[in-house]
Amino acid sequence: MSSFNAYNSKDLGVLLELKRQESQAILDIVRCTQPNMPTLNLILIVVNTIRAQLGVKKLTLLLYDETTDKIKIEKNFGFKWDNDYNFDFLKDISEITNVQAIENHPLASQKVEYIIPINRNSVSCAWFFIADFADSEEEKQNDLIFIETVGTILIIAIDNAKLFENQMKQQKINQELELAEKIQSHLLPRNLSVHHQLEIATFIKAHYKVGGDFFDIIKINEDEIFFCIADVSGKGISSALLVSSLQAHIHAHVARSTTKPSIKSIVGHLNKSLFDLTNGEKFVTLFLGIINFKKRMISYVNAGHNPPIFLLKRKIVHLENGCIPLGIMPITKIEVGSLPFFEGDILFCYTDGFVEQENHNGDFLGSQSIVEYLKNTKIYSAQQVVDDAVSIYNQFRKGFEPADDTTLLVLKFL
Repeated sequence: MSSFNAYNSKDLGVLLELKRQESQAILDIVRCTQPNMPTLNLILIVVNTIRAQLGVKKLTLLLYDETTDKIKIEKNFGFKWDNDYNFDFLKDISEITNVQAIENHPLASQKVEYIIPINRNSVSCAWFFIADFADSEEEKQNDLIFIETVGTILIIAIDNAKLFENQMKQQKINQELELAEKIQSHLLPRNLSVHHQLEIATFIKAHYKVGGDFFDIIKINEDEIFFCIADVSGKGISSALLVSSLQAHIHAHVARSTTKPSIKSIVGHLNKSLFDLTNGEKFVTLFLGIINFKKRMISYVNAGHNPPIFLLKRKIVHLENGCIPLGIMPITKIEVGSLPFFEGDILFCYTDGFVEQENHNGDFLGSQSIVEYLKNTKIYSAQQVVDDAVSIYNQFRKGFEPADDTTLLVLKFL
């Protein structure tokens, strides 16, 4: 006697029960798949469901690996494959294929009956090989559709799992960046009231959460203040780490010079420290100065930085004396600049992210707008200058995203 095949039945009740069972199996797969489930677990759920529901005796599941551009066996039951078997021909198979109906097919010798490709965006990314799985043509066609359906669910589940993993990684990165941002902000001076004859205001905005711009204010003694603004090449974590190291070296070198500060020796020490640390692979543009309130003088070195704009007795002076950027090579010549200051004078220091900001037309902001502002505006405070400069910056870019870190340091002499 031949065995009863339910798929040959004309009884609607029997056929509906079969479909109900298949739908329940598919629903169970969907319920079992979780976003954080490992890919191997997802594969086992789907493969075991196919074998249990359809009674498939031989089955191989293969997945395409984008990182290696290889097709690899993920699960195999019943077939025997050599380790070096080349499955690249599967990339051209995008529809269910009857292997035994094709003469000299590469899989015919392995007794594979059908190849069932699973597509992602119309491109095959997974394949099932099956054999010994159905008693009739009707059952065979039904099983092929079932396998294709659960295979599609598998690929969606794998994609969702990868997306979830990437989101978790990004969330962790964001958390670490937020912590780094807090740490970096704490490294900046909080007390800007370092001398009764000086008013200070600042603005700093990293392109990422952390960046390579920074400023510092250090009180040397009752008559002298050290200040600096700097821009480490590059962006992000690596530049932020170099900022921390640079700040530590600055404080150490300034502390050594408390009796008689030498701005030239500070620059020399910083250059050597940076070169030893980065071996010339990163550099720093730096403007640093010492204000002597007793002599009413500023001495400074501009190490390849954007020249600060000094409003000296209502006239514009660009502070350019100095040397090459730090960290590139040994420096043999350092030119120290020196000039007086008077009540009401303004020193506007900035990083290149400010003047090199583009708008939608591809134009750069430049420094001329700030020069005109300083020459023609009645200035009451350092904070007013910072607020107005940020307003000029934002109006110019008109929503066009900043491409670099931006820092302002404004000193007003009282």
